[in-house]
Amino acid sequence: MEYAQPALVKRLQAEVHPRQVSAGEEHEFTLSVLSHMITSNRAVVTGFRQMEVLTSAAVAAIDRVLIDDVSVPYSSRIRPGEGFTVNLGQRIAQDGTFLQIIFRAALFHDATRFETRVAEHRFFEGKLEFVYQTAEAGDVDLDSPGGELVVRLPADEELQVVGNVALTAKILTPNEDGVNDMTTIGFDLFKLTKPASATVAIFGLDGRRIRSLLAAELGDGHHDTLWDGTDDAGRSVSPGVYIYRVAVDGDDGTIARQGLLGVVY
Repeated sequence: MEYAQPALVKRLQAEVHPRQVSAGEEHEFTLSVLSHMITSNRAVVTGFRQMEVLTSAAVAAIDRVLIDDVSVPYSSRIRPGEGFTVNLGQRIAQDGTFLQIIFRAALFHDATRFETRVAEHRFFEGKLEFVYQTAEAGDVDLDSPGGELVVRLPADEELQVVGNVALTAKILTPNEDGVNDMTTIGFDLFKLTKPASATVAIFGLDGRRIRSLLAAELGDGHHDTLWDGTDDAGRSVSPGVYIYRVAVDGDDGTIARQGLLGVVY
């Protein structure tokens, strides 16, 4: 539940930096949070032990947490497509405490928001529940002016819905020697407002479909699928050149990317 009285803190401000990054690439971010506590007779009566960040960014890792510029122990949990939670090794109860979370993530959509909130257990109507309080955007880090919780993509970056298509091996040698027996076809999806129908398939040069590798509803982010050199019936394909095709049904129709790969025995 969002906080009821008493609030966890008097005021909570946060900002994320950098404010602009290129799409589909992993970047290091710093989330800075400044907390002002509620005091009574100069005694702090509230605080929190947990921070939560809600975001659609693809978070790869939480690298470190600092309290007043000092690294502290913590535990964390990443929830793909939703954000992450950091459990602090101490209760934050000092007025003016400055926290920073350094993490790595990739963005696949413009104006990606990093909604930040703190949490603590509180008794509410006789029950122990998690109480949350959301931070407002504010310029709390003098080293990174801006005071925003939204990260933008460059305005001049022409993003296609399907991008960064890459293969781990463009020549397959599926002879079970452990070298290039299969290939991973990886791709990124950008600018999707909701999950879209995506397919990955292998075709012969005559246009005949050889193998359907993927047919699913996918959202923004990076996706991988494997091909081991077999057809839909599980038989090894003949040596030669084949076409791989990645397609997504977007708002403006089907967007597809394709290329060539070879099979050699």
